[in-house]
Amino acid sequence: MAFAKANEDKPSFRYYNVETGLLTRAETAVEAQGQTMTTVVNYSKYSPVGKVKVPYNQAIKAGPQTILMNIKNVKVNEGVTEVDFN
Repeated sequence: MAFAKANEDKPSFRYYNVETGLLTRAETAVEAQGQTMTTVVNYSKYSPVGKVKVPYNQAIKAGPQTILMNIKNVKVNEGVTEVDFN
C-alpha cells in the first residue's frame, strides 16, 4: 500500500506492509545544488519497544550514497516520570 503527499511541488511517497501496517519505505524528493533528487529510506527488522514497533534496520539512499543504520538498542523515556511533563 502506498500513500503520496505533496510537499511544495516535490512528491513524497510512503509504502506500508498491507499485512502488518508497518512503514517499509519512504521516498522524498529533495532539492540540492539546483537539482532534484529522491531520497529513499527502507525500513526493516521491526521489534517491539514498549507498546510500539521500531525499525532496527534503515537503509538510506541519497544520490550515489547509501547509509546503513543497524540500531542495537532503543530506550523510550527511560528515567522519565509524569512529573517531568508538568
